[in-house]
Amino acid sequence: MQMLDTWMERRFQKILAAILIVAAALYAVFALKSHVWADEAYSFALIRHSYAGIWKITAADSHPPLFYFLMKTLTAPFGYNLYAARLAASIPCLAVIALGGIQLRKLFGTRTAVFFMVLYTLYPFLMTYTTEVRMYSIAELGIMVNAIFAYRCWKWDKKRDWAIFAIGGLTAAYSHYFALVSAGLIYGLLFILALCKKRSLLKNWLFASIATILVYLPWLGNLISQLIFKANNVYWIDPITPSTIVSYVMDVFSADAMMLYPLFLGSAYLVAFISVVASRDRESIGLSLCALAIPLGTIAVGVIASLLLRPVFVIRYVVPSLPLIVLFFAYALGRMKNEMLISSLLTVALIGGVNNVATTAK
Repeated sequence: MQMLDTWMERRFQKILAAILIVAAALYAVFALKSHVWADEAYSFALIRHSYAGIWKITAADSHPPLFYFLMKTLTAPFGYNLYAARLAASIPCLAVIALGGIQLRKLFGTRTAVFFMVLYTLYPFLMTYTTEVRMYSIAELGIMVNAIFAYRCWKWDKKRDWAIFAIGGLTAAYSHYFALVSAGLIYGLLFILALCKKRSLLKNWLFASIATILVYLPWLGNLISQLIFKANNVYWIDPITPSTIVSYVMDVFSADAMMLYPLFLGSAYLVAFISVVASRDRESIGLSLCALAIPLGTIAVGVIASLLLRPVFVIRYVVPSLPLIVLFFAYALGRMKNEMLISSLLTVALIGGVNNVATTAK
């Protein structure tokens, strides 16, 4: 493994470029699909309005406007072409790969960075949303920026990092309401950690939080009115039951036409978590728990809200925070010493993505 680490270190820029090229090629193939489902059709109809019209219409719907603004800007020159729209939707995913590669290398080393880029590109459940004409990809980018720069703020407390941290949070909040939940969990987790262990961060955390709230204020009234409407009217989402929770796990770890794959991939992630805990390294355990807390917390908020009020959550709403699960897995593999275990877990994690590429390309 030492030889591989040295090889990746020396050729990192070429590896980064190669992964981006492969990912872009995959997205170009995925974008060829012609099937358009109802929500995508809604996106196409909405982006044909003016920017002011988009704001007004979506204010009475159920999503913030950032994605629609982005799609209108990128697709209008091409006549709102379906293929152009799907390619435009994939651009934030390429940004996630580049951001993960560059920033994770600085924070956790080259091996973790390379593992993240490959694992994210070939994570089966996320591949479904790379070219969907919806807001999941831009929300993923917002959460990744928010999470990575939260850690940079924790380590170095630089004003530039706090500014980018807030930009990431706002990108998520203006993209999808459950991305807002995920970003809120990141803000909250950073506050708790700062309050308990590093109070010197609280001043800058407060400034970043106030700035985020102020920039989000123009949309806050729409959010509140939509929440009131959903709480008092029939909504399209089915009630959550124990079988629904099981289906969430199956979906997140699923791959096309591979019935047992959720069991294998879920087991691989469990082994990775056990290996981190067994290391008894408090920093590694803490980082892993923080990465996992965001998607798991988002699901918990969705389930609790659905049980106490009315159903408002489906599993695709956790997509914006799922790259953090991939980050955890890459981080865990990056710290393992057992080469056979690393190879085995990587094989399990990647085979589902390879399968999805094969089935999509048919």
